[in-house]
Amino acid sequence: MKINITEKRRLGNSGLKISPICLGTMMFGGRTNEQEARGIIDHAFEKGVNFIDTADVYNKGISEEIVGRGIAANRSDWVLASKVGNPMALLNHVADYTTRELDLRNEIKGAKELQEIQEDLKDDFPMPLLRFPVYYPRLSNEHVLVSEFIEGKSLEEGIEDASLSWQTLLDLFRIHGAFLFGIGTFH
Repeated sequence: MKINITEKRRLGNSGLKISPICLGTMMFGGRTNEQEARGIIDHAFEKGVNFIDTADVYNKGISEEIVGRGIAANRSDWVLASKVGNPMALLNHVADYTTRELDLRNEIKGAKELQEIQEDLKDDFPMPLLRFPVYYPRLSNEHVLVSEFIEGKSLEEGIEDASLSWQTLLDLFRIHGAFLFGIGTFH
């Protein structure tokens, strides 16, 4: 499947037109410093991407700051998606928030939900890159999550060592976009 990045799509009934690929910025301000992030933003814009995503929880809000500065010169040409009030932000802002207050069994429930969606959509929307570990609910509890290791590189490792192909990146963006904007859930 070939995606024409310059062909914009309507975003629901909003009247906004967005690129079919959204630039995710989760690593901005962390593994990706501001200079690199600005280069990525500029390159994406030059290629026709006008849709960018960030969140208050990405690197304690630094991603949002970098994105703001990075799109400032062409702000009216960008569609900015952000998430605020995310409960995970508490991990960054409340010093005494500990893993004891989290129930790790929610990971098992979330993975099961995503696997069911993947199965329901497999004929119309194959997602072979979306893999899940085998979880052991009987051995897991709210503090300990027991699962098998998934062989191969993680997404972060592939990004860090630049070993992901362009097609793999497009497939991953397609899956993320489908879950986030089409299906309405992403774990």
